[in-house]
Amino acid sequence: MMMNPGIYEIANKLNDKVYIGSSVNPIKRWRYHRAHLRAGNHRNNYLQSAWNKYGEDAFGFFVLEYVSDKDNLLFREQWWINNLSNLYNIAKDVFRPTITPEMRRRIGEAGKGRKLSEEHKARISKAHTGMKRPEGFGTRSSIRQKGKKLSDEHKRNLSLGSIDKGKGRKLPEEQKRNIGKGNAKVVYLGFISPDGVVFRNVINLSKFCREHGLNASHMWAVSKDKCPYHLGWRNLEGSK
Repeated sequence: MMMNPGIYEIANKLNDKVYIGSSVNPIKRWRYHRAHLRAGNHRNNYLQSAWNKYGEDAFGFFVLEYVSDKDNLLFREQWWINNLSNLYNIAKDVFRPTITPEMRRRIGEAGKGRKLSEEHKARISKAHTGMKRPEGFGTRSSIRQKGKKLSDEHKRNLSLGSIDKGKGRKLPEEQKRNIGKGNAKVVYLGFISPDGVVFRNVINLSKFCREHGLNASHMWAVSKDKCPYHLGWRNLEGSK
């Protein structure tokens, strides 16, 4: 069977963390990954550890997009890595060791004017069906910190260090404004569902995505117009 080159992801259905890759034959590549993961010797230790912890049933595979020109595979893979977070990928630069200005230009050009077909959106929707975060997700680090106390000496050192570093320093007005903006809540203008329902002024993107069974990293990319669609959802501002 003939297979088109494409960009794929191995997704953890329990926490939305993904591994991004590219191949001239994505299905064959998935079999390669799965064989090594099952054998416990996958070269990506992060992905292998997660596989061991959550089990094979917690992971899904699907093609993010097909690439007609295989010479553009790495450029498209780099584009997806650049625009998604929560990755299992260890290497964030597929063009190791450096990316030239020409490569950056081609990555940008590769992402312009891309639209997903209805068939493509349906495949992504089907692959992501049932992806939900487990109860209590995101609270593990706070649980680990409970009960930890700093010694009096540690507190004094922290205080003195802050005083010394800030002594005689004044922040420019522009930096003060940027700090204020950084502390403000991020409000997303809104999104349009596959059914055409408009959701305006989304404040908590993670919560919104959990309620609608979406991937927060993908929706962030949609909100920044870095990705045109996610499971049929599109950016409200970009649709004008």
